[in-house]
Amino acid sequence: MNLFSYFIPSLILISASTISLGLSTLPLDEQNRSTKPPQSKLYKVHFLSLKKGHKIASSYFDFKQQHKFEINIPGEEFLKTKGNYTKNSLQFKANWEGNIIKQRKRYCYTFNIMGISLLDTYIAGIIRLNESIKETHQDQKVTFLFIGTLKEDNSSESKKRGLFPF
Repeated sequence: MNLFSYFIPSLILISASTISLGLSTLPLDEQNRSTKPPQSKLYKVHFLSLKKGHKIASSYFDFKQQHKFEINIPGEEFLKTKGNYTKNSLQFKANWEGNIIKQRKRYCYTFNIMGISLLDTYIAGIIRLNESIKETHQDQKVTFLFIGTLKEDNSSESKKRGLFPF
């Protein structure tokens, strides 16, 4: 058995368990009615390609206020980026675009992301990456699985909170 035969059923089981416990089941509008504005969340993310020979370095997903979304890939400097996300209960969707110059060619990347958030500490899902090279008119599409954990700051509040909310 390969990793996928364990990964997907585990995600479904964890998601179903979280829903049955009643955690994070409020619609987005009701979640955001608190007096505090939503905090930005930064996740360290690891990828697994569904197509042999492709990889993305461990990166960061930054879910910012006002539904802004950024991807930070260490070692890559993107010239122009834009991204956004929506969240409904445990599920989220994000879209992100970025351009980079490599070997005097302009590469354009588009990420379409579908995932779930568990206990506001873990995320997992699927990314559909479209890479195009403007000068050569080449396109390729690659699908990745991802899993990530919340990158905690060193504040005393995050140390007190611990891993689980109980």
